[in-house]
Amino acid sequence: MQAQIRPHFLFNVLNSIRMRIILRGDEEGAEIIASLSKLLRMTFERDKSEITLIEEIYMAEDYVKLMNMRQEEKVDLTFGIDKLTLSKRVPRFILQPLIENAIIHGFAQRGEP
Repeated sequence: MQAQIRPHFLFNVLNSIRMRIILRGDEEGAEIIASLSKLLRMTFERDKSEITLIEEIYMAEDYVKLMNMRQEEKVDLTFGIDKLTLSKRVPRFILQPLIENAIIHGFAQRGEP
């Protein structure tokens, strides 16, 4: 019971912060809070070891929004995927480490021969 209350409380607080940010007219800040909330929610859902590829893509997009907030150089995420594969099940968070390594190490390698 306690493990369920804590995430629920956290998401309620994040949503309250997001609503205050929206009321102040900061749509970008509100979107970042929403992305963080979605990623956190997915990390707490332990019963979902596999999700559809489209869900994984949505999570990857939220992750890149958060990384772009932190990085000096922004990343534009583009997928070229056959629509028939979007309903296929994949391991949860399979794209995140690939994207993180590409962003961190790709920018670190930029300019080197």
